[in-house]
Amino acid sequence: MNGEKPIAGDSSGPLANMWQPAGGVYLVFVLAGLAVGLWPGAIYPSRIAPRPAPLAVLQCIAVAQVAFILLVHPLVLMGRVRKLKLSGRAYLVAAITESATLLFVTLPFYVVAVWLGDATAVSPIRSAIAVACLWPLAWSAGWWLAKFPSSRPAVLIGLLIAALGLPAACYISLEFIPASGIGQWLWRVSPAMFAWQNAASTVMNILPAPALAVLFWPAAAIVMMFTGWFFCGDSA
Repeated sequence: MNGEKPIAGDSSGPLANMWQPAGGVYLVFVLAGLAVGLWPGAIYPSRIAPRPAPLAVLQCIAVAQVAFILLVHPLVLMGRVRKLKLSGRAYLVAAITESATLLFVTLPFYVVAVWLGDATAVSPIRSAIAVACLWPLAWSAGWWLAKFPSSRPAVLIGLLIAALGLPAACYISLEFIPASGIGQWLWRVSPAMFAWQNAASTVMNILPAPALAVLFWPAAAIVMMFTGWFFCGDSA
């Protein structure tokens, strides 16, 4: 391109391939969450397990969103940075725009989930905010994966711990050492549990709770992002 930087909106800009592959993969995750919420008996370890009432459709969609945000989106963003040689500013604009678009296309699924799950009117709003609190972590992780190849194992392990390790540790703590109180603490900060409880709650509060989880993951993402920019600068 004769040394010129790509601009958003053209065939090689940071938004040119926004929907591919992120959009398709995201819809697969959301549809999988919807299916699990509709047919929970298909994943129960026992056929005699009780069927939840009402259906936990909104909760399952929220957990599916968390899985995409932590396990897939950072890899998509990493590939985009490496392919388009984005600066930090262009990367952040593209990442925020894409995440907002993905959240917007989830609205029809939220409507279906509220109807099937007998949720309150503010439940999908609170759930969307809870999920949005986790997206900055994907942006920061994608930047680190692209700019610091040597740190990829550590970043990927950290994402796996956040997405899968914390829920597993929460379950083990609640099941085997409930008196320790560790499980309750992990329930509040684990991304999947945080999204689940805010989607399942019947309170009329719009803002998700607890405040610790609302602030913890965005704060961690901001520290991670600015640390990356400090080490590699704002150049492509």
